Amino acid sequence: QIKSLIKKVQGKVEDAVSRVVDFVVEKGKSLLGGGGGTNSAQIDPNPDQKVQEGLRAIDTEDRRHRQDGKITKENAQKVASNVKNNYSVFNSITVIDGVKNWNYDYVIARSKITGGEKAEGNQDEDINRAKTAFGKDTFSTQQLMALLGGGLRTAQRKVKKWTENPEVYGCYLVPGTRDQYTFDRDKVLSSNPQEGKHPSMYVDSDTWEILPKYRKDMRDRFYKKRFRDDMRAEVLRQAYAGTDKNGTPLYRCYNTDYTQLQGPNHKELSPYGGQGGAQIDHIGDVVDHWKDKEGNNMTQEQRNDWYDNPDNLRILCESCNKAKKGKSQGRFIFKVGLNFRGPNEE
Repeated sequence: QIKSLIKKVQGKVEDAVSRVVDFVVEKGKSLLGGGGGTNSAQIDPNPDQKVQEGLRAIDTEDRRHRQDGKITKENAQKVASNVKNNYSVFNSITVIDGVKNWNYDYVIARSKITGGEKAEGNQDEDINRAKTAFGKDTFSTQQLMALLGGGLRTAQRKVKKWTENPEVYGCYLVPGTRDQYTFDRDKVLSSNPQEGKHPSMYVDSDTWEILPKYRKDMRDRFYKKRFRDDMRAEVLRQAYAGTDKNGTPLYRCYNTDYTQLQGPNHKELSPYGGQGGAQIDHIGDVVDHWKDKEGNNMTQEQRNDWYDNPDNLRILCESCNKAKKGKSQGRFIFKVGLNFRGPNEE
């Protein structure tokens, strides 16, 4: 079983695409052998297709950020972050110094070949797959079901077994949630913090959880609702793509380079705002920033800085933005860290 492939992207990414596919196919043959029969190995083509799309995205993003044919390390890291956020097939993308070039080292997640049917099942293999897929991110039983197959009840039974024996499986229910789990112990704060009582007025001082009266509007209360004018102008500047015949400025939809993320009525170019216009959107969801990027352990000012940072923003056409909003974006957890502060707190 091929669990991951590590390769270096250097020069033209297009040349790497065919080599990746050939490597996966040949490696699969060498591991499982050739021959036919009813149990001969079948290579899952989906990861390879996603790898190809991801490699093209790296090349497209890299070229878009070049000035005079060159790219800074900061922009290369932005390329790596953006592509990883949009292509789950990559477990990691790291920028390394290639002397004359910035190179992208990447690890492919969950690449696999399928062999013959198992003679015996091993439930512990499921948790290994889950740990590989989710890493330190939180996940729900719905996401586990999608990963492992089977029904929702089967996924619920698995996480029940895992969370009831955390010393064996290393799986935890995220405090303050009903259906968010993690293999990252650092996300599971003690219900009786050793540091003592929490100072925020928005938090139960003993349990370090957001008070019930503030839970319904956590998104709008603990994050901004509008972008700063100068930050909005910078995002629009980066996406500017000329004007239409009437002189109206047009902006390029970020998802134009990511076909799998496009809405049903995707438009490459749109005016900004208004009915049917392009919109500014966060590359990573706000709820993910709260859960996975320690937004629940920041001051209000720090969260606002993240919210406004053009590096975290993009332009989407109306269709792409609606398609994204139609997908489940998870729930806010109630547990916070020692450094959490709400509005008007220092």
